[in-house]
Amino acid sequence: MSFVGCATRVEPRSKTLVFDYHREFAPSALTWEIVGDPWYQWNNHGDSDPTKFDDIRVVVYRNSSLEEVKKTYPVDEKKKMDYRYLDYDTAINFLSKHENEPYCKALRDTKKKIIENLGS
Repeated sequence: MSFVGCATRVEPRSKTLVFDYHREFAPSALTWEIVGDPWYQWNNHGDSDPTKFDDIRVVVYRNSSLEEVKKTYPVDEKKKMDYRYLDYDTAINFLSKHENEPYCKALRDTKKKIIENLGS
């Protein structure tokens, strides 16, 4: 009796995590360089009241194309849905570079969540 087998390649499941820009990618003075300004991308500036923030989400993705992620999380001005997109490697590299700065606890926590949920 002989057994014939074939190798099956299993693709890693694509995953995304969605974060609040102002809580989990703070301070925006640092993170704007990878996720953009801290106001709706269709506006020229933020609110004049410094206590008001636009509802912006940062989508970190792995094992998926940017095009697929944008289809799942589309920017829609009429619905005030503003997403910024970061692939896993870019997010981890950026967060690792800045996580030890004293005012970046949010970035350390965000990096931990990304690794726990999207890491290998």
